Amino acid sequence: MNGPNPFGVRKALPVDQEPLVEFLMMHQWENAIEPMVAECVRTKTAHLMNGGGVIGVLSGDDGIEGSVGIEFDELWYSGGLRLRGRWLSVHPACRGKGHAARLLRFAQWVKAGVERIRDHDVPLYFEVWSREPMTGLAQIYRKHATAAATIYLAKPSPVPA
Repeated sequence: MNGPNPFGVRKALPVDQEPLVEFLMMHQWENAIEPMVAECVRTKTAHLMNGGGVIGVLSGDDGIEGSVGIEFDELWYSGGLRLRGRWLSVHPACRGKGHAARLLRFAQWVKAGVERIRDHDVPLYFEVWSREPMTGLAQIYRKHATAAATIYLAKPSPVPA
């Protein structure tokens, strides 16, 4: 996973952290169900860059054009490893250029590298949380992945009088 990949996505470096936090705060809100907090984003990006996962970055002349965050996550019932896609985000000015597909292929490349090390299948999954019924991101996942789960949210409880 440390070598070059054929998708032009590079692994984030410590120098990328603040530009990455700014990028995510500006563009990831579309897929957030609660207001984003910069310190939480900073903590998660630091965790992923320091061994808790992998961050892929697509850079252009004006900075970060897209990013994917993949966290090494443990299955609670077995201790087995899974790869959790924390975000996949593309700058609005760069959408329609294939960036999202390249970032997804990078995530699959990371998965293949982990599987070579582990010598068995390791699931990679992304969640879409949004107030919108069908986001552009969900459409991309539908095109490049298989739906494998359903999540139900509890209805709000009535407030006692």
